[in-house]
Amino acid sequence: MLALAVALGFSLWRVVAGVSDLVSTLLIDNGDAAYLKASQPLTWEVGQRVLTLGNLFRGLIELAVVGLIALIVLRRSRTLR
Repeated sequence: MLALAVALGFSLWRVVAGVSDLVSTLLIDNGDAAYLKASQPLTWEVGQRVLTLGNLFRGLIELAVVGLIALIVLRRSRTLR
């Protein structure tokens, strides 16, 4: 259970980092949009701003996998009792 709690905390941290990347790239007028589009997956130029969703999706996928593993572990622990 401790390992699941650590994994859950880490994946939540990654989701927050993804939201931070999204907000920071939207708020900053980025003159070097070509570099961001080349280095970050799921990145688009919207007007004069850059929209990057790669880190956010990565964190959400990790969170979903940890949640599924937690559900499987909880379900198996109930059937063993």
